[in-house]
Amino acid sequence: MFRVGLIPSVNPATMIKEAAPFLRQLSEAIGMETEAIVPSNYEAIGEGLCSGDLDMAFMGPAGYVIARDKQKAPIEPIARGVLDLTKSSWGRAIIITRSDSDIDDITDLKGKSFLFSDSISTSGYLLPIKVLRENGLEPATDISIPPFSGSLRKSLQQVLDGDVDAAGMGDEILDLAVLKGEVNETDIKIIYSSPSFPGSLFVLRQAEDKVSTDTTKKAVLAMSKIPFCKIGMIASMEVATDADYEIVREMIGDVQDI
Repeated sequence: MFRVGLIPSVNPATMIKEAAPFLRQLSEAIGMETEAIVPSNYEAIGEGLCSGDLDMAFMGPAGYVIARDKQKAPIEPIARGVLDLTKSSWGRAIIITRSDSDIDDITDLKGKSFLFSDSISTSGYLLPIKVLRENGLEPATDISIPPFSGSLRKSLQQVLDGDVDAAGMGDEILDLAVLKGEVNETDIKIIYSSPSFPGSLFVLRQAEDKVSTDTTKKAVLAMSKIPFCKIGMIASMEVATDADYEIVREMIGDVQDI
């Protein structure tokens, strides 16, 4: 069995269903049965790659950097999906609030509630924390922080429902929800958008490969016009390298400090 870990973005059953076309194509190409694994949090993906419980994973940018640099997972980045919606494999972190909110910029968040998705989420935690601090707000004392939502899509929904004042997320989450008609674009106000950075990626565990690295890389890079979980329709794949994520390392700084 070739096990593929998926960062949680919606409920596990939905994610497994949405990953099925990708897994079927991968299984045919590598000649081995595949299985999608959706752990409870982002950190568990890195742990699974370290232990060998996962053979491959779809990870967020910061999750990849932390797994490789901090958790010392024996992984190699292999591909990023070029989104059909944006024609790019890069994205931005955004901070959102409801359009009827009196919050118009970062400094207006003082005394408000801010929802984070997971402690290893690039757009759902690490970059928002950095942005808040750069604007003179200390999250521990200046804003109200509910428990982690567990996924960016849940963060979006809680903002829409008025359960929290603001949240951080990736722009692709909002774009895809609008495209699917799940969210009315006029209901959301974006008060911050980060510089562009390379998006979520597919990584391969290097140790004791069940299938040759070349075979798996070729299989993934050959995929096109295939739907996949939180990023929607993948128009094509492009090669991902560790060097691509230096910008993410610089953006999040020393993650142990955050």
